[in-house]
Amino acid sequence: MTEEKEMLNHSDELEEEEGSKDREEVDTDPYKIKNVDYLKTSKQYKDKRKVLVFANRRISQLGMSLMKDLKALLPHHKSEAKWENKMNYEEINEICEMNRCTSAIYLESRKSEMILWIAITPEGPTLKSRVTNIHTLKDSTFLGNCLARSRPLLTFDRSFGDVPHLQLIQRMLSLAMATPKNHPKSMPFHDHCLSFFYFKDHIIVRHYQISPNNEFYINNPEKQTLTEIGPQFVLEPILILEGSFKGITLWRNSKYISPMMVRRYKHSMKMEKRRKKKSKKVMVDLPEDELSISNVFASPSHR
Repeated sequence: MTEEKEMLNHSDELEEEEGSKDREEVDTDPYKIKNVDYLKTSKQYKDKRKVLVFANRRISQLGMSLMKDLKALLPHHKSEAKWENKMNYEEINEICEMNRCTSAIYLESRKSEMILWIAITPEGPTLKSRVTNIHTLKDSTFLGNCLARSRPLLTFDRSFGDVPHLQLIQRMLSLAMATPKNHPKSMPFHDHCLSFFYFKDHIIVRHYQISPNNEFYINNPEKQTLTEIGPQFVLEPILILEGSFKGITLWRNSKYISPMMVRRYKHSMKMEKRRKKKSKKVMVDLPEDELSISNVFASPSHR
């Protein structure tokens, strides 16, 4: 019996030694990025910008999906509970101050439109724009992909450098959506970019993955391709305010027509058509015809 116990104990010790060897042989860092310099956290985190991303309480499902996609694109964001519609816009500055945020992205869903506010708090300016043609990551079939929490590059077409109000919009988008260097919650490299294109008074927003043409061009920046990831949406600028959700209007889009005005115009056109149809049905008062059948064959007493 003692010999059998010794054999069992010896076999258990051998199994434990083999298991420890197997654990030592398992490579916990297969990509050899543990000691890479550019992945180490830096103490030179000086640009402590943060953006507050939130929506109102009547936000639709599409708006909620868009807000989640924006949060995934911005590692330096701060979340906030849904905003009450009865509250004043200027109270957003107090919430940004409590969360130590330098900018705010507020998605407001209304009856017939969705409004995106981008403000630099607490001094301003503020951009108000309408969001259309929304395609989120849920309903998109794009093939691109990128690492989570990596810093996005922001690219703008040449139109943003020609017009004064577009230059201001470019600066606001850069301050709100550009992830600061050495941010603790971000990866210190770029593998995707946010592109902004200006076309016919609209700003088209696209999201692309940056990837090499093949494995031999990984470190060659001139041999990279862009693959669309999503989300994508279109912004129609409405106005720019001097302050943060307040102040005088610096610029207003004279070509913008709200959906409410379009509905009112269509309703007035329908009412005008109905009024014309009713006017056609009104009988015209004509003099009595003496040669009508009722007058010719009528008895003399009835004449």
